[in-house]
Amino acid sequence: MSELVIRNARLLLPEGIVTGEMSIENGKIKKISVSGVEKGEREIDAKNKLVIPGIIDTEAHILTRSKQKWKIFKEETAAAAAAGVTTVLISPEPLQLTNVFEIKKALKFMKKFSLVDFCFQAGPITGASISKMAEISVAGTKIFKIRTCEPEKLTNEEILEVMKIAKTLDLILCAHAESEEVIKEKSDEEVRPPLAEEKAVEELLEKVRKTGATVHFGRITTQKACLFLSKAEKEHLTVSGGTCVHYLVFSKEDSEKNPLLKMCPPLRSKEDVENLWKAIDIGAIDAVASGHFFIKMEEVKNLEPARAPEGLPGIEALLPVMFELGVRNGRITIETMVKVLSTRPAQIFRLYPRKGVLREGSDADLVILNPSHKKISAKKLIEPAGWTPYEEMELSGFSDITISRGEIIYENGEVCGKPGRGQFLTNF
Repeated sequence: MSELVIRNARLLLPEGIVTGEMSIENGKIKKISVSGVEKGEREIDAKNKLVIPGIIDTEAHILTRSKQKWKIFKEETAAAAAAGVTTVLISPEPLQLTNVFEIKKALKFMKKFSLVDFCFQAGPITGASISKMAEISVAGTKIFKIRTCEPEKLTNEEILEVMKIAKTLDLILCAHAESEEVIKEKSDEEVRPPLAEEKAVEELLEKVRKTGATVHFGRITTQKACLFLSKAEKEHLTVSGGTCVHYLVFSKEDSEKNPLLKMCPPLRSKEDVENLWKAIDIGAIDAVASGHFFIKMEEVKNLEPARAPEGLPGIEALLPVMFELGVRNGRITIETMVKVLSTRPAQIFRLYPRKGVLREGSDADLVILNPSHKKISAKKLIEPAGWTPYEEMELSGFSDITISRGEIIYENGEVCGKPGRGQFLTNF
């Protein structure tokens, strides 16, 4: 008898959607069958709903400077569970995780409070912390954040040095690519224009060609930047491109009407929004993240656009936005959605095939999708920010049940996972 069995499910497997059943034992997928599996200690009738791999959110800013930062962190990972996110890649900002002491201290509390599995980025790396990268890679993580713009901007020489170290130590670099030079030059014309992103992406790719470093570009927002990355991937450079869900929903025109829609890079044109969807469809974008950033509404209102945060609250909107605006609107297939939310993120961050796929032997991380529509309301969300830019949007594809390593952590609108159950992932 297995610990958990899921019956009457439409399972999204690597070979396609299959109507079948799944048994789970010791946190792993034990068996997938179209003809039935043994009884389970607990059985779930999926009622012919779609079952997909757990979401891997490749960019979530859930560390804060607040005195209540670990309470907030716990609530943010509970929101992730409700969102179908079973693994989260934690971005360092607004903190700086650039020395072993701070990283070990933060990791201790992340392990204590996280409801979902996680890995994290060290950084943002500065000129002063480059020499600590080797020590950090042993003590904490092999994923490092770099920036080409302020704050924590690296010089061209420093970026080359970081990339050479990353190549030698087999590290992954996550790049925030905007040219500080262009931002300053064009500040009278436009805040953080597309050219700033495109120039930074192009220059970073030249450095990748010289060093062979592995770089993930997490915030691609323009067609030209996508084309640069597609060309680089055809050259077999070890690079990947991602975007954030808000760039697939909102445009520059929306930000002109709504002062809360501030982020960097800023929102682009409606044409750019559609081009990003097309890039996802053809495989030019590898991953879509929430870009979630814990920030209170009053803080956003008072910020100058040039000093906007890297994201907005949105982890609970990631899956339903992709399902409703992507799959149901015919922009992408369900297979492509799973590819950019689960499979490619797992491959990019070296978690595959443990994560990112439904197959025997993989972690039993999965989401049972509810196809019904409902309106997003901040009052009903678990996210602790207290507001959402997706307010009143009618979406579908929310998680009915979220399962992490065989444990039900969200069911029937309630988070049932316990703080501290999340594992720190070190698949390197």
